Amino acid sequence: MITLPQKWTTSTVQGLQSSEVLIGLVPETEGYRLYVTNFNGLWTDTTESVYEYATKLGYSVSLDYERKELVATIHKAIYSSKELKSGLICSYHNGQLDIHIDHTDFKWKFYVHQQDSTQLAAFLAGLNYQQFANQQYLTYKLRQLQHSVQVKDLYIKFLSENFKLSHGSQLINKFKKNNKLDASDMAEFNSVEWDKYVNEQYLSQAKRVARSSEKRLHDIVHTSLTDHSAWNFSNIWLTDNFQPSNISSAPYKQEDPFVEIKLKQEPEMEPELKNEPEPEQEPDETKRGTKRKFGVLKSSPVKKIKKEEQPNQPIRPKKFGSLSQKRRNLK
Repeated sequence: MITLPQKWTTSTVQGLQSSEVLIGLVPETEGYRLYVTNFNGLWTDTTESVYEYATKLGYSVSLDYERKELVATIHKAIYSSKELKSGLICSYHNGQLDIHIDHTDFKWKFYVHQQDSTQLAAFLAGLNYQQFANQQYLTYKLRQLQHSVQVKDLYIKFLSENFKLSHGSQLINKFKKNNKLDASDMAEFNSVEWDKYVNEQYLSQAKRVARSSEKRLHDIVHTSLTDHSAWNFSNIWLTDNFQPSNISSAPYKQEDPFVEIKLKQEPEMEPELKNEPEPEQEPDETKRGTKRKFGVLKSSPVKKIKKEEQPNQPIRPKKFGSLSQKRRNLK
């Protein structure tokens, strides 16, 4: 089974029927494998070493690290910044596909050859397997996100109930009133309602863009290829020792996701009360003017409660229990 690229980009080939093509490159130690397809045909360039052609162009590649750097530059010219990508030129003349990089600081030519129907079928099969792997990864990623939302819902419920006991419901109700656009998102997460909402919004957006089926298909393919993170594990099915090559080292840390998650029960604490004069007026700082500005929302100053006006003491925090059962349901 061939190993296909884990990144793809699109380009337009003048003179070729079905002119929109996918281009992907698999870098190797001193060479590369280039794949170009419009789903009706397949062109490839398998170069084991860049030494010979690089020497003709006057590039210094006598050392191993220089050849590796050259392969990395070719890879960057296909995928990276718009300035480099603008130098990727594709054309089709007399049955021959021509692809080369013509940038101010770098030039390179690919010697692509069209493959037969057997090779095309094997390639399309591998591309479909990648899509199935992507779908599985995104499904797993979505379930992990839903699990995190459920944990946060429990924590928010715990804080909200104790805040009402110590300060009343006035500020919470005022916040909801001033943020009506986000009222539905303040409720406890409901996966069924959320699925229904997302489906309606997605369909509505698709209907607003009046395009031909060919244009819609182009948008779907382009969007799928733009999110490179979705392709991180597209080749995971090829080997048991798969090592993803494009995983960002984000600062977010999480324990083993399969470990049972519980909310810790905090000790009961007495609220600190201070006899301070009430503010003359509570400025309405919670109101927002535009829809869905994600960030820190400033709330009105909390009214200090005098000791003689103090309501019931906060109850001992409830232990909402383990999410292990919900965890199994997610799977």
